[in-house]
Amino acid sequence: MRRGLALCAAAAALVIVGARGEGGEVKVPETAKDVLTRDATVRWRLTWRTPIVPADRMKGKGPGVLPVERVPFTSRPDIQHVRIAPPAAEWNTLDYDATDWPRSRIRRFSSPYFQTGAVFIRSKFRVVDPKAVKACYLSLKYRGGVVVYLNGEEVARGDMPAGPVKADAPAAPYPDDAWVDDQGKILPKEHGIRSYEKAGRTEVVRRLRSRNRALGPVALPGSKLKKGVNLLAISLHRSDYHPIALTWFSQRLIHNSWRPIQLRDISLKA
Repeated sequence: MRRGLALCAAAAALVIVGARGEGGEVKVPETAKDVLTRDATVRWRLTWRTPIVPADRMKGKGPGVLPVERVPFTSRPDIQHVRIAPPAAEWNTLDYDATDWPRSRIRRFSSPYFQTGAVFIRSKFRVVDPKAVKACYLSLKYRGGVVVYLNGEEVARGDMPAGPVKADAPAAPYPDDAWVDDQGKILPKEHGIRSYEKAGRTEVVRRLRSRNRALGPVALPGSKLKKGVNLLAISLHRSDYHPIALTWFSQRLIHNSWRPIQLRDISLKA
């Protein structure tokens, strides 16, 4: 957070983001400077939501629940049903007291639990002269869906349904391609993607990479900012699971698993 404050002061003004699809992506000027990256330190909090496969993907069998109590080498009965409540509705406002939230670098959110339902992220920065800011540029790479707020006002979203967003709202579902191969079988583990490229397994590589989503770069005018401390807040939401995920929980297949919620990269430039 201190780093973000220092960068904002150095830039003398800052910014943020336009809703996805409004005006399309924009070109970031070469002179724009980094304000926030995935190495930035922020306040964060997560929630747990039962890791489900929706009924409409279960072919009439009702919703499925991932048996995460069977993760190899652990024994945690019924942990898949444990829920962690979301923060208060005003969590994304500047006046909200988040001093008891954990503080760490954004890149540490890369490996959530199977039952992580959402991650709420807050980053403060200081603007010296809002009138001097024409625009700032935000780009996100993620899994699941995101909603971005500036000083409590929603300014962008990606892969989320329209309308008000509840804390436990799921992100847009992933198509079958992100979960299974062209034969409907489980995809191989992701950390072997370079070897698949070398072996010419282009279809497998395409399917694995389709799990990654992006927002931006998008821009908003400096009129969205206020003099002094501002707040950029992001809620990251999990997509629901695919039926193939029910087969992951064995010592042999657990390494083929993945979580459809992750903040992979962030770039805020001014």
